[in-house]
Amino acid sequence: MTIQLITMNIRPVLTLSDLNKFINLPYSLYKNDPMWVPPLRMELKGQFNRVKNPTLDHTVYQLFLLEDGDRIIGRIAAFIDTLAVDFWKEPIGLFARAADRLYHCTSGCKYHT
Repeated sequence: MTIQLITMNIRPVLTLSDLNKFINLPYSLYKNDPMWVPPLRMELKGQFNRVKNPTLDHTVYQLFLLEDGDRIIGRIAAFIDTLAVDFWKEPIGLFARAADRLYHCTSGCKYHT
């Protein structure tokens, strides 16, 4: 019997190169899917630009990449909306949903969209 070890690494997006990998992942995952309608890359980049997205004025967020060796195989975003925390008086955070287009993972991941 052969045992295969799977080593995956979740790491934060820290550089412009990482951000480009984060944004471009779905384009490689779904490039052969005839039903996939790709969003505009410029619009996606704008979501993480404080000048173009005023929601970020009251939001703390972190983007993450999932790596399997040197391959990017997934992404997710985590948010804390400080206005919501102040309003509900609860320390809550949000993970991006697939509908938000910020969670994607290859079919080898357990929780594939």
